[in-house]
Amino acid sequence: MLVAAIGHALPALLLFGCSRPDSSPRTDGSASGAAARSTAPPVRSAVAGVGAVPVDAGTPNPDRLVEIARRPLRSGWLALALDGAGGGHLLRIDPEGHRTEVPCEPLAGAWGLWLDDVDLDGHAEALVALRKPARYDPVVENRLHVYAFEAGRCVPLWRGTRLAGRFEDLAVDAATRGELLAWERAGGEHRVARYRWTGFGYAVVAVPWSGPGDPPARYRERFASLGGQRCAETSCAAP
Repeated sequence: MLVAAIGHALPALLLFGCSRPDSSPRTDGSASGAAARSTAPPVRSAVAGVGAVPVDAGTPNPDRLVEIARRPLRSGWLALALDGAGGGHLLRIDPEGHRTEVPCEPLAGAWGLWLDDVDLDGHAEALVALRKPARYDPVVENRLHVYAFEAGRCVPLWRGTRLAGRFEDLAVDAATRGELLAWERAGGEHRVARYRWTGFGYAVVAVPWSGPGDPPARYRERFASLGGQRCAETSCAAP
């Protein structure tokens, strides 16, 4: 575990959020920070649990999507895959390897996926990193969106314009739900910051390292061990 020196707390920007309807049933499972890779498995029309909704006509066939990240979810996995135009899609994968798309809003520029029970209610939410401009921040940068799962669909909980800094890598530790580690740029330096979910967005609770260049090896190893995915200014790397 990181030994964090408590840093100056900074509020996360809370633009473009969407609250979750309380009346909808939850259908997902618990989160894990581990990642895995696989080849494209066969497809069927529906899978029980998260994503138990047939893919709509006109939606890319899941077996034509290129999987770039996969996280364990219940007895299967949740994956992030890209279509030919670079659009992101969430896929529910059952233990037999059958893939079904989870209906969601467009995920343009998606490059990273993590799972975490951000609100500590016993259900996993999807954290999706996207590289794109935002309405009030028109430069191409990394953004973080948080999605819940309800009735087989993803529902946005928070669409973050940015964290306190400009993040390049994120990592989630299943042992500390509701928190994430960010490798980010802030104030002309790089830093490692720990964030905690506030109910609507994230706030910094500690900055264990800051300085020029990349973090020391012990922090880079920590990100790697927690399934980190890096997307720097010029390139994005799948796990």
